[in-house]
Amino acid sequence: ICRAWFELVTYPVEPRGAFECSDPMLNRVEEVARWTLRMNMHDHYEDCPFREQMLYCGDVRVSALLAYYAFGDYALARESLLKLARIQRDNGVIPNHGYIANRWRKTIPEYPALWLVALHDYWLHSGDATLVKELWPNVKRLLDWYAQWHNASGLMRQLPNDLRADFVDNLAGIPMDGPVLAVQCFYALALRAAQRMAES
Repeated sequence: ICRAWFELVTYPVEPRGAFECSDPMLNRVEEVARWTLRMNMHDHYEDCPFREQMLYCGDVRVSALLAYYAFGDYALARESLLKLARIQRDNGVIPNHGYIANRWRKTIPEYPALWLVALHDYWLHSGDATLVKELWPNVKRLLDWYAQWHNASGLMRQLPNDLRADFVDNLAGIPMDGPVLAVQCFYALALRAAQRMAES
């Protein structure tokens, strides 16, 4: 007789927020979303629990927002934001993800912006201004990195090869020969978030 077992290991949270409506499908969607989030919570928010298990700037923003409402947890977002700040490069950019940061040198410009927006979200939801103060030098260095790519109109100009400016606007065969709309939108969100934190 062969027996197999497994042990489920996730970040320790309990449901706090709740959702229920008259549509069974929407109730099931909420249940699956909550379960999926838990499976991606360990010592940081993960891209996915089986393949990469990496901490990505973009994933932190979405996962943390869900966890605030579903579990009332702020500690994992705080730790994830700190981990990404600790690997900020000398030029000011925060890499896309928290591991093998020096192997894949390309930067998705939207992702560092999402780190900054996630910091702002954390501050709004948790009320913890100490993390903003601690990471403010990282925020300024990141904004300086973005500023170097401005064109005469104040938009981010076409980015060089080490920046992958086709992540959101990823359409095969469409030339990226001017400012990319998605990058401008994420950059604007980051600037607004930084402004609100600076004025507080």
